[in-house]
Amino acid sequence: MPAEISGGTIQSRALDYCQDLLDIVDFHGAERDHIKFTGYTDPFLPTRYPVTEVFSAVFGALGTVANRIGYLKNGRVQEISVNTDHASMAIMSHILPSVNGVSIPEYVQKLAETYGSNHKTPCENPLTGLFRTKDNRWVHFLASFDPHPTLKILGVDGSKFTDAISARDVIEEKTLQWNSFELEDALAAAGACGCAVRTTEEFLATEQGKEIHKHLPIEVQKICDAPKLHLPPGKRILEGVKVLELCRVIAGPTTTRTLAEYGAQVLKVSSPYLRDVDVLAVDGNSGKRSCFLDLKSEEGKKQLTELVKDCDVFVQGYRHRSMEHLGFTFDDVKRIKGSNGFVYLTVNCYGNAGPWIDRPGWEQLAQAVTGMATVQGGSPNTPCLLPMTLSDYLTGYAGALGVIAALLKRAEEGGSYLVQTSLVQLDLYVISKGLYSAAVGKKLMALYPPFHYYEGTHIHCLHLLQQLQKDRPYLFNGIFEVTPGPLGEVKHMKPVVQMPETPLYFSSPTRNFGVDKAEWV
Repeated sequence: MPAEISGGTIQSRALDYCQDLLDIVDFHGAERDHIKFTGYTDPFLPTRYPVTEVFSAVFGALGTVANRIGYLKNGRVQEISVNTDHASMAIMSHILPSVNGVSIPEYVQKLAETYGSNHKTPCENPLTGLFRTKDNRWVHFLASFDPHPTLKILGVDGSKFTDAISARDVIEEKTLQWNSFELEDALAAAGACGCAVRTTEEFLATEQGKEIHKHLPIEVQKICDAPKLHLPPGKRILEGVKVLELCRVIAGPTTTRTLAEYGAQVLKVSSPYLRDVDVLAVDGNSGKRSCFLDLKSEEGKKQLTELVKDCDVFVQGYRHRSMEHLGFTFDDVKRIKGSNGFVYLTVNCYGNAGPWIDRPGWEQLAQAVTGMATVQGGSPNTPCLLPMTLSDYLTGYAGALGVIAALLKRAEEGGSYLVQTSLVQLDLYVISKGLYSAAVGKKLMALYPPFHYYEGTHIHCLHLLQQLQKDRPYLFNGIFEVTPGPLGEVKHMKPVVQMPETPLYFSSPTRNFGVDKAEWV
């Protein structure tokens, strides 16, 4: 079991974790002494994990490395601050915005009514969730984008479902005919998304767990030499830096949205034929431009190749084999860019090595496989997901930290850099920081309505948000701003990191997928 957290405050632990993360990305500058954390001193989120501290630490580390870049550009070191209450809200920033005064849950419903069921959140799928198996264990299916392979394995005809409750009853009955690990193997063989629920110790004993345990949660590796490439001039930290994003849903898009906060020009490249979650564009596309390219066509590949020639950062959130098939691995990008140094970030669920490298996975599976769900639920017999989008957002911000650290290295040392991280690696990092005592955890959980295993993460997040709005309204004071744009008046969360001389902001409003041209501006 993880060590028990004792003593100190949220802010003191956040500072400790921040220094740890700076060590991980190999940053040792004097700017480490110019970060401070403020906010409510005791935990208030419904979990035994030190979520507020770790999120605050990642933001602090981001600001610290950015402070060094600012020093190189203008010769001044800033006093950086992170409010830990504000940082806590980053665990669910996808449900915080409103569009023309309409909250995100209401906005989802309006999209469904206007455009049809393809615009509903895929979390409504009754196949996505925790289910008990014959060996008295649990599995988690995630069939948000394509339920058919999982339904086929279970022998279920999805066309006969009339409502979510009856559908879940049928799925529960079929799942009880399987042993958990045999079902996990069948899902993996079919390319379906799901896993057996494990304790942390069980996961670390798997071949994948053993492989992941060899790696840092954020890896920044210099792969090849290249001339020093100083960051472009400009008042903003990443002004002039060009970032290509090939990602879906939350983790990778959070990385690039964060880079946009610091001034980078971000171009999101999506497939016109691969489904994403439309409502996530409200939060995830802030500060970006967004285009469609069919990378399975020669014309699409040609267009992306031209964009790569001028990019500084290439961020991809697909499985390793996908980039090999498309021809845009690190080595492919290196060939396109020639002698110019660049940063290549890869983000996925299970890590970048090991037998699970090409398994599909998302937030819920990372929590389930790493033992987080068993701790949150109280025991392996009663797993429950954390009521927050922890894995995705933490990985996204950690990826941004790795990219900014690599851009700094490119400026000071030269070279091209591979940055790697994953949902599972960041979950294990949180786990490594220990747990609040069982007594503290019980008090925290008592502050909220019960979270049930059969409810989706989106339901948990909404319940958490509603309770925080009721009991802790101060958390929401001053953390929002309103930006007009193509979607209308969008109220969204302000950047967390406070840099007085180079404030963070989005230079362009959020927008839908694929509305821009595939070009730099």
